[in-house]
Amino acid sequence: MNAARKNAAKYGVGDAIAFHLADGIPPALAPELDCVIVAGMGGETITGILERAESALPAGTLLILQPQTKTDVLLAHLNARGYSDLRLAEVTEGRRKYVIVTARKG
Repeated sequence: MNAARKNAAKYGVGDAIAFHLADGIPPALAPELDCVIVAGMGGETITGILERAESALPAGTLLILQPQTKTDVLLAHLNARGYSDLRLAEVTEGRRKYVIVTARKG
């Protein structure tokens, strides 16, 4: 999390971001969120994190998701649950390619 704070400060947005390290999305914190980033794990794990917090996340919450595997599982979940503005992008870093999924809670 220190790297995230340093990068936010480097780009002048450190004061605009609240950082939380947690196992998933704490339901008590979820109503305050307007953006959630979940990255670096499988699509099925990201789906589980979203399922546990969905009822508490406010409508319009922006999700930025980066599944390492099982992107199809994650996309099926987002479609079935009515997420909107679903977009996919591919990002390359060196020889590695990553899929980035963005969506908004409907």
